[in-house]
Amino acid sequence: MRQAPRSDCKESEVTLDFIAPPSFQDGLSKVKLRHAELSDIEREIDDEVYRLYGISHEDRQAIEQELAEQVLAEIDLGVNDESVLNENVSIAQVSHDLTENELAKQWISYSVGIVMGRFLPGIKDALGCGNYSGESSIRLLQLSDSDGVLVADKGHPKDFTARIAEALHILLGEEVVAEAIFKVTGRNGGYEESLGHYLEHSFFREHIQKYRKRPVYWYFQSPKKKYGVWAFHERLTKDSLFRIRSEYVQPKIRLLEGQIADIPKRANASEGKEKRRLEREMVPLHDTLDDVREFERRLKYISEGRDGTQGYTPHIDDGVLLNMAPLWELIPSWQAEPKKAWEELKAGKYDWSYQAMGYWPDRVREKCRANKSYAIAHGLLDLYEEHNRGPKK
Repeated sequence: MRQAPRSDCKESEVTLDFIAPPSFQDGLSKVKLRHAELSDIEREIDDEVYRLYGISHEDRQAIEQELAEQVLAEIDLGVNDESVLNENVSIAQVSHDLTENELAKQWISYSVGIVMGRFLPGIKDALGCGNYSGESSIRLLQLSDSDGVLVADKGHPKDFTARIAEALHILLGEEVVAEAIFKVTGRNGGYEESLGHYLEHSFFREHIQKYRKRPVYWYFQSPKKKYGVWAFHERLTKDSLFRIRSEYVQPKIRLLEGQIADIPKRANASEGKEKRRLEREMVPLHDTLDDVREFERRLKYISEGRDGTQGYTPHIDDGVLLNMAPLWELIPSWQAEPKKAWEELKAGKYDWSYQAMGYWPDRVREKCRANKSYAIAHGLLDLYEEHNRGPKK
């Protein structure tokens, strides 16, 4: 597999060398020129290698066709090995002709990383450090949430969309933001509204694809998707779900209850079209309230312990999917794969993991008695040695 040039790695957020996306103003032309120059160099090297080894034109065509099919298959099917997400990103994935739409999405995704606390603009050698003045970097860092939790709730102090829009203002400038969002959404009108629509309906799906089904940011939603919370999974703790309930979801429930209680009073004081309009508001508000209440119930159920097991505790060493597995009911936009992983956890497929030990300690400890690798993984080598110690002579 060919390697991506270092300049591409610095501009691709799935690599460990990432600094910032290509410039929105002239990045397209610079990337195109760089790739053209690289292609010329690679072609010269290939020509010389084939000449030295005496490979015929027909054999060369067959070899290059096979390699091209292999790369396409990897892109289509995805590669689950997270080690791919570093220097070893294939050049076919990061070096294709960049479009205005893709470049705009890169800047939105970069802004998401900043507000979620993953990228640290202005911090030397940090991931996504960018190239910004002191004032700009300070303003960007102030938008970062220390807990890595923001809500999809317009008007909330921690409104996900509003934070990203503000970050884009700082990164690109006021005039360019509307253009960038239009390149992504194709929607005229208020660009923050268009941005919110994209984030709610498309960003998470694209993010999952970008990170090969191992998303960095998780989108928790109510069952009918009427309310959502974004979380940076590396910042999750055993208290995060409780805090999401108490600091975001429960206040939202109280707000909705207050709005519903207020409508009859306002309707009684109104007449005609205004009264009918207020009465029509009751149904969607009740639907939203029921949905958010169910979301709160699921958060409580998972955080405090399901099916007689412990409450949810993330273990970053288990990897993204196994940490998402116990939360599958909170992720209606991408439920099948985490749910499958949860069923496999219950069945004992991943008893080497901390999640398995946390939920089914008796079963895992019993396996550690007979399986040395499991015993080492869980720090129970003494249990294995005691079980397998021969009889005293």
